[in-house]
Amino acid sequence: MADPDTFIPIDLRNALDADADRAAHAGDRKCAEILRQLAAYAGPNAPQHARDLGVEPCTRHYASARELMRLVVIAEAEAEKRRQRPKRG
Repeated sequence: MADPDTFIPIDLRNALDADADRAAHAGDRKCAEILRQLAAYAGPNAPQHARDLGVEPCTRHYASARELMRLVVIAEAEAEKRRQRPKRG
């Protein structure tokens, strides 16, 4: 599981918040809400939370959403590798 304190770096949180403002000004209320929630999120399992909120459609218009999803994909791939490793014992 990704560390909730460091999974979304502060510079990405700031970019998510700025893109949320841009989305709101563009009338894209759904993405504005999603991006703002992700900018503020500090709970467990941030990658799954991003998926649950449905951030994928926002990646078409907002660079911060694309960057977040890049981190999500990396975290999911690392988690999958850990699950596939044979247990020593």
